[in-house]
Amino acid sequence: MLQAISDFLDDQKDIIDQVRCDLTRGLKKAETGRSGLTPQQVLPLAGSDARQELELSRIT
Repeated sequence: MLQAISDFLDDQKDIIDQVRCDLTRGLKKAETGRSGLTPQQVLPLAGSDARQELELSRIT
């Protein structure tokens, strides 16, 4: 199941580009400095976060 989700997200080039823009917004020199998470790493985390929020809202 996780592999299917990963494959699906890998095919979402437009969304990955939007995440990249969000990650670099406001940075003066986005190409330099310490490396952080890639958009491909952030996107599944955001989905996981949203799912947890939904589950928590059902409990309360």
